[in-house]
Amino acid sequence: MKQVITTTLKTISGDRWLLGLTMLNSLLLLILLVMLAMTIRPNETQVITRYSSYGVASFYRGQWYALWNYGLLGLMLLVGHVALSVKLMILKRRSLALSLLWLTAGLFVMVILVARSVIKIAALG
Repeated sequence: MKQVITTTLKTISGDRWLLGLTMLNSLLLLILLVMLAMTIRPNETQVITRYSSYGVASFYRGQWYALWNYGLLGLMLLVGHVALSVKLMILKRRSLALSLLWLTAGLFVMVILVARSVIKIAALG
């Protein structure tokens, strides 16, 4: 286990692009969590937590703490995609690993935009 951890850390620190994209994705997660912490307010009533154009209702209501699921999604994205990209680097698939991390950065931007929009709507109703 110790050897696996040292191999992983050497792989990450040995490649500047991999380390930079990992830091970028970590920064985007931090931005998402700070945005959620600053905008989510505890509320006794149900708030809008989800939007879908493929249902009976467009806006779905739930408890205020369900909005923290966007932060959980971001954490799962970061951990899963960084672990997968490190595994791809070990398998000598550098371009695929870097592409995955660029895709993750794009997904983070989308999650931030959707979370911000839903929280704005939740604040109204």
